[in-house]
Amino acid sequence: MRRKLFVISALLMLLLGTSLGMPSNVRASGKQSGAAASNGCDRACLNGFVDRYLDAVVAHDPSRLPTTKLVKFTENGQKLELGDGFWRTATSRGTYKLYVDDPQAGQVGFVGTMQEAGQPVIVALRLKIENQKISEIETIVARGQMSQNGAKNLEKMGAPRPAFLTDVPAAGRASRRPARGAPPWPPPPPPCTRPGAVAPPPRAIRCGVCQPARDAAPAASSAATD
Repeated sequence: MRRKLFVISALLMLLLGTSLGMPSNVRASGKQSGAAASNGCDRACLNGFVDRYLDAVVAHDPSRLPTTKLVKFTENGQKLELGDGFWRTATSRGTYKLYVDDPQAGQVGFVGTMQEAGQPVIVALRLKIENQKISEIETIVARGQMSQNGAKNLEKMGAPRPAFLTDVPAAGRASRRPARGAPPWPPPPPPCTRPGAVAPPPRAIRCGVCQPARDAAPAASSAATD
């Protein structure tokens, strides 16, 4: 069971990328609250977009959603037209719901259970909201026997564990600003130290591998013949 929960959390972190989301009941700091107000969508607003999205999926009706003109939609890594894929086969929502909101970035993540053709599935979702419209939709639908068993266990739980919903103290929250003195990322390649080798041009660097000097090979070859 712990392994399955870890897999689900990993899926959610993958969807969120580098955004610093927190469970929906974690209070935002003053700076985050101000950013949320300027973005026009706080935590309750972001959660509302998730609910509207899932309801529209079950109704097989993407016209219910406020989306930008060029909304991006992917399912399991494949770019699809909104309304295709899981939109055609979803039958109902489940009871397990975990929202992870990032008002400052205008994004929200979700992991929960749903039904597809009478079978339970686990759904991970990321929405990006711009000016009260959905501009990006990224979904992962976990199917198969293992996922079905995992979905059933989550349904039995009914709600996320308290640890997922506990407020994070202000002092323990991660900062969006890079730490002072932190090394650059990605790190520069190590210098070439091999005798008779020169560093390649910056654009030709591959994993810091040194390139043999062009004039070193003939010299070595002539030495061998002598």
